[in-house]
Amino acid sequence: MKYLIFSFLFLFTNGMTAQDLFPTKGHHSVTDAEVDILLTGTSGETVFLDDYIKPDKNYLYSIWATWCGPCVTELKAFQKHHKKWLEEYNVELIAISIDKPNDVNKIFDMYESKGWDFTVFHDAMGYTARELEIFGIPQSFLVNKNGEILKRTKGYKVSLPDIYERIMKEELD
Repeated sequence: MKYLIFSFLFLFTNGMTAQDLFPTKGHHSVTDAEVDILLTGTSGETVFLDDYIKPDKNYLYSIWATWCGPCVTELKAFQKHHKKWLEEYNVELIAISIDKPNDVNKIFDMYESKGWDFTVFHDAMGYTARELEIFGIPQSFLVNKNGEILKRTKGYKVSLPDIYERIMKEELD
């Protein structure tokens, strides 16, 4: 019994202290083979998330969809801070849409109409959401240069930009 308790505590504390990494690769839903997360950009180009991410930059990812009102509100709020975050904290905002594959035009039409100046991608295969176990949106992730998730938030609240900025000031170099 003593060994069982020790084993449980060891596993529990290791799980609690291990830093979660933001996924740049996915796993095929049938074969479980590792696959590159392929995204579509605003001009129709396709990029692998792993190739897009720069090792000298911090990121704020927002997982969203065009039909999600709180998602659009979150992105509007983030837009107001994006330039400052990029200049002061080297944080690039990347919005990854999980809209259906045939809704790709809605995503990029919204991007144009809102005048967003941050990066918007469409994950038609849904690998990002699957790897992050996302079951509700919006969700956002502040990720440092090492790929470690510093903060994950589910849903949107008005104070969210301030929360992220406080973490940026305290934890990013």
